[in-house]
Amino acid sequence: MNEHPYLIFKLNDSLYGIDSYGVEEVFFLPELKTIPDTPDDIIGLVDVRGYIIPVMDLNIRFGYQPQKYKLTDTIVVIKSKDIRMGLIINGVQEVSNLKVDKITFEVYLRRELSDGREKFIDGIAKKNEDIIFILNSEKLLGYVERKISDNQDGKATKTEDSQALLEQKLFLFSHATDKEKHIFRQRAKTLSSLTAKKDFTGFKSLAVIILNDEYYGIDLTLIREFTDFELSTPIPCTPSHIIGNMNLRGEIITLIDLRSILNLPMDDISSDSQVMIVEIQDILVGIYIKEVFDIIFVNPQEILSPPSVNYIDDEQYLEGTTKFQGKTMSILDLKSIFLGDKLVVNETI
Repeated sequence: MNEHPYLIFKLNDSLYGIDSYGVEEVFFLPELKTIPDTPDDIIGLVDVRGYIIPVMDLNIRFGYQPQKYKLTDTIVVIKSKDIRMGLIINGVQEVSNLKVDKITFEVYLRRELSDGREKFIDGIAKKNEDIIFILNSEKLLGYVERKISDNQDGKATKTEDSQALLEQKLFLFSHATDKEKHIFRQRAKTLSSLTAKKDFTGFKSLAVIILNDEYYGIDLTLIREFTDFELSTPIPCTPSHIIGNMNLRGEIITLIDLRSILNLPMDDISSDSQVMIVEIQDILVGIYIKEVFDIIFVNPQEILSPPSVNYIDDEQYLEGTTKFQGKTMSILDLKSIFLGDKLVVNETI
């Protein structure tokens, strides 16, 4: 069967695929070196083991509104010959074999792709109910090479808006807290000091969150996004672990406080806290957290079985434990918590 592997990733609520043979590596977004007089979609540079790699924001390249960067954003490095480029995306979904003869570029799609994507998309593929836009990495690399060459040859247009453009790029990182900026900076230092690529195949990706000054690991594949905590509407006649409802861009999300489930003190909710939006099967909820601290990869062999004492009415809520910053960190099993009958999410008013 004529199949080919593609790296499938998320960007702006759409799925994209790129030839996995052209992908050199994937890592979480670090601090970038932002420089003036570069195209608006080239956000900055990153040093990866001595290689200085330009990083493109595909949202800007495709004509979308720039989005402020998050710790969960990812860079995919693509390469052809001696040319490398990083692409900022919202998250990798999987590597999947797609049937090449089923990838099409229907005529109507060209009319719909009037936002700048059509120059870099070879076709569309379908997997189950998902539509995947197939990117052409050679066209993306060729575009960046031409832009860099124009700058080096003095052909790039110099405008009075160059300082404003630089400030706009810096603004995409400006919302980060001091702790998040520290994480971005540490990631950049780690990338520049690495001596060889690390293969994360088979590793488990975890978001490290903080609840009552304790670290907990959450399966990153279950998390749709992180957002700031805002005022919520209380729901009458509901258990104490249900905070209320919040409006997330027109979508009503029920907020859950896991601290009572985890036998943690129920301190007051702080206005500078965050909400973790998770999606488990047909359940979409927001989980109150103090903050997201980091995104890490963990070797499954380094995940230990949870202690036998960590149960809720005979239901296990820990997936396991692992080491983080020299201490033991619990990995929460959200599926067991939300799919069991002990945690009521949809309560009748």
